[in-house]
Amino acid sequence: MKYTLKTSKKPFFCIKDNVINTVNKDFIDFSGYLEKELIGRSLNEISRLLRIDTVVNLKDIEDKFQGYVFTKDYNAREVTIVCKHLEANNERRYYFREKPNSRIEDKMMFVAQICKNDKVGTAIWSFPDFIMLNCNNKFLKDFYYPCTRREKCIGKYKKEIVTGCEDNNIDEIWSIIKNTGESYHANELKHEDKVNGTSYWNLSLVPIYVDGNIKYIVENKWDVTEKILGRELRDKQSKIIEHQKKQLEVIIENMSDPLLIFDKNGKYINVNKAGREKFSLCKNLKRLWDSLKEVEYLNMDGQLIQKKDLPAAMVLRGEKVSGYRMIIKDRNGAVYCETNGTPVYDSEGNFIAGILCSRDITEKIKNDNHIFIDKQYDILNRMIEELDLTVLRLSYPDLKLIDINKTAYNFIKSENPDIDSIDDIKGINYKDIVDSFDKVYVLEQIKAVIDRNETSYSKYRKFIISGEEKFINTIYQPMFGIHNEILEIVAIGIDVTEQIKANREMKKSLKVQEEIFGNISHEMRTPLNVIFSAVQLFELYSKNEALYKNKNNVNRNIYTIKKNCYRLSRTINNMLDLSKIKLGYFEVNLFNGNIVTMIKDIVKGVSEYFTDKEASIVFNTNIDEKIIAYDANNFCRVILNLISNAIKFSEDSVDISIKVRDKNDFVEIYVEDKGIGIEKSHLQDIFEKFKQVDKSFTRTSEGSGLGLYIAKSIVELHNGNISVKSELGEGSIFKIVLPVRLTEININRNDCFDREMINMEFSDIYS
Repeated sequence: MKYTLKTSKKPFFCIKDNVINTVNKDFIDFSGYLEKELIGRSLNEISRLLRIDTVVNLKDIEDKFQGYVFTKDYNAREVTIVCKHLEANNERRYYFREKPNSRIEDKMMFVAQICKNDKVGTAIWSFPDFIMLNCNNKFLKDFYYPCTRREKCIGKYKKEIVTGCEDNNIDEIWSIIKNTGESYHANELKHEDKVNGTSYWNLSLVPIYVDGNIKYIVENKWDVTEKILGRELRDKQSKIIEHQKKQLEVIIENMSDPLLIFDKNGKYINVNKAGREKFSLCKNLKRLWDSLKEVEYLNMDGQLIQKKDLPAAMVLRGEKVSGYRMIIKDRNGAVYCETNGTPVYDSEGNFIAGILCSRDITEKIKNDNHIFIDKQYDILNRMIEELDLTVLRLSYPDLKLIDINKTAYNFIKSENPDIDSIDDIKGINYKDIVDSFDKVYVLEQIKAVIDRNETSYSKYRKFIISGEEKFINTIYQPMFGIHNEILEIVAIGIDVTEQIKANREMKKSLKVQEEIFGNISHEMRTPLNVIFSAVQLFELYSKNEALYKNKNNVNRNIYTIKKNCYRLSRTINNMLDLSKIKLGYFEVNLFNGNIVTMIKDIVKGVSEYFTDKEASIVFNTNIDEKIIAYDANNFCRVILNLISNAIKFSEDSVDISIKVRDKNDFVEIYVEDKGIGIEKSHLQDIFEKFKQVDKSFTRTSEGSGLGLYIAKSIVELHNGNISVKSELGEGSIFKIVLPVRLTEININRNDCFDREMINMEFSDIYS
């Protein structure tokens, strides 16, 4: 029984065999996804799209589920999902009923606005399961990658996002709110992070009540790390003056950030442990400027910083330094630093020391670069998607796959059918995925990109994709960071298969033209030489007034001239027909006529023509009349060509048999000879252009090798076919099969052929 879907105003989709096959407009409007983005998706994929896979998988819902789903724009929707089984079609239908007046952007417009302005780190969590419903980028900036990206966090549990912390303060705070139902505010909350180090936060957690119960928790946080660290630095500076040297050294030694203290002459007073570990050269250096021999100080644009503009020189001049960013580059690599510095004076205002505190911000710069590279890639991706190019993003320098577009995924999947999705291959070295790449060559191209900081263009390379030959041009484009350093390599593949194949066809066509001109020159040179020789002889007779005396020779040469003129005409006609066939302009004019009578007349005319060949030509038919539609003139050429070949490639005694057999819907025509025959290895070639397979016997006749090719073309234009059977030394049998069909025009049998046609077709047969 066929099941028919009824129209519904509720968002829903149907799934069969774990794949969506129907989705209504209400669901498209509700989710924000296009129909083409949903049809064909599995339940696993839809669960990920709606961001509920953390909580539940759609395939596990047997009856109802209440919770949050998320639109394409990451908007939270509180819904009841109802699953109904449609046994008639073996389908399942999922209905989505949104809870009335439950949208956060409508109920808490002020919170939504805070999330948009990005001035304060803000997140909205569900209660009591603590699922992230909304947040801004500022809230995520200090999380671990990839949780620094909003799309990676929306719909996730708190514990999935806030990971890697060394203390449980956050969990304790959330427990307090859960138990008391009251807001929580904390200032200068210390947070230990094994990646970013120690940070300090002002934190505000506010429960939002709906119908007397906590429905949401709004979290706001402010990073006050710099404020606290600055305060600590000032405290430490005071302790340098007020406390004993030993106590000061202990404090300095155990600072997490590198700290350098120097006197007014630039001589190091102290370098703490973090400084010695981070700047290993300082172990053996006595003064500030000694490091210039081994280290380069660059600004964030990669330009060399002059000595007078370095933070140490500024502090020596009595200037305070705040947030000074630079790149410190030595033989071990480059480090990004943010430096704060201050001069220290005694009570009388004399400069007694300079302090520099540097913080390694290499990871932060990398995160900034990720944002910068994403913007570059987004622009590039919009362009290449329009052109349907193959694109791969490769990390640098380990060359791991960061992302690929759909075209590239299809290319890779064709070689690796076991791959189920793009996510399966992310993070894998690309050379371990695509076996057909020439790995050494590709790595050389990428090295060229790195060495020259420019685009490297690879000449096309051949691949075999699903058994089909493909040619791909590859461009390797470096993606630069905010300081002009290479962060990623984008490989763009351009399919040039059609161009390469077109070039091949052109070369093939040029080769055919060479063959044509070669055959033309041979076929026309021979009769022209014969005609020219006869003309020279006539000229000699004329000068000697001996034309009448040599009447017999003159007549014989006139016959030779005439015969070679026929041969030239035949060659020219064949070449013109060849051109028409190749261009698709050769046509047959079909008229109704008796094919049996036409062939019988040809046999009669030929038998009278070749008496000197001792030819025995026998005609045999099982029917006297068979009216079919055919082109008389062109089909006569086919029969005459087959008879001509039978005579040419026979011994002195020629036995030729012509048979016509009626097969109701078809007519079969046989031309059989007892001549020299054809080797089996050559049978497939005889219907090709310029092919002559008389390899074993001395050539007794001439020909261009076009006759059988044109004959085959004429037969096929009649919707028929021609074939051959042959044994070497035994003779050959050519078989033509024509379909029986009629037109509205009848043929005049006497117009089938004339003597000139026989003369022309037999012009290359020599006695």
